[in-house]
Amino acid sequence: MSDPKRELDEVRAKLAELLQDQELRRLTRGTQEQGRRIATIPRPYGDEEVRIILQNFKGNPVTQIGLWRTDEAGRSWIKKDRQYWIRRSELIPVIEGLMEVLQILRDGWESEVKPDEIADEPW
Repeated sequence: MSDPKRELDEVRAKLAELLQDQELRRLTRGTQEQGRRIATIPRPYGDEEVRIILQNFKGNPVTQIGLWRTDEAGRSWIKKDRQYWIRRSELIPVIEGLMEVLQILRDGWESEVKPDEIADEPW
């Protein structure tokens, strides 16, 4: 006689395995990097890096800045919701803003940012 609880546990285990495989396939299909990589900035957590990539979007140049992860097998994918595209028209103001941030950091940023303006998390 079959044990319904055991059968249900087996079905759940198989479903979990299938879902894990499906998620792994989704993640490790690897996101195909498109465009010309301009810079790779490793993060302190060995398997992550920020990539700056010049891409073509509908005939227009865009710069993608995104957080990528690489697994032990060397497959890379961009982390969901961890990317940003900058249009050509936005590039100079973004660079100017980043240069201002750099200057503030060099001058001692603590005096520029009030404690209540400091983010709890960097994301």
